[in-house]
Amino acid sequence: MAALAAWRGAIEAAVDPATGTPTGAGTFLFRSLARRGYGERMSPAAVRRVVAERAANADPLAAGFTGHSLRVGAAQDLLAAGVDLAGLMQAGRWKSPQMPARYTERLRATRGAVAQVRRARGAADT
Repeated sequence: MAALAAWRGAIEAAVDPATGTPTGAGTFLFRSLARRGYGERMSPAAVRRVVAERAANADPLAAGFTGHSLRVGAAQDLLAAGVDLAGLMQAGRWKSPQMPARYTERLRATRGAVAQVRRARGAADT
């Protein structure tokens, strides 16, 4: 959270090199930067490229990590925090339940009826 606050402060204090005016905090956390100055936001393709490059640089085994991995991880984190399917769909802007269900299937399996019975039997045996 401290790093995020510092980044937001840096964005707010930044001066657009093309216009010489302060950029302000704006709506978007990540912005594009070109010779003509700061953009309002990075394109989805640029975000995917940066995420994939940074993951691969941080850990060579993370070469399969993509920008889309962030959506999968967010869905799993929301489910783990107790958010229901409607909330997942709203957060991810999904129109049908198929994708959030697919993204969270392994986590949901640990909470399913069979897993609950196994845990209950294991607790009774000890």
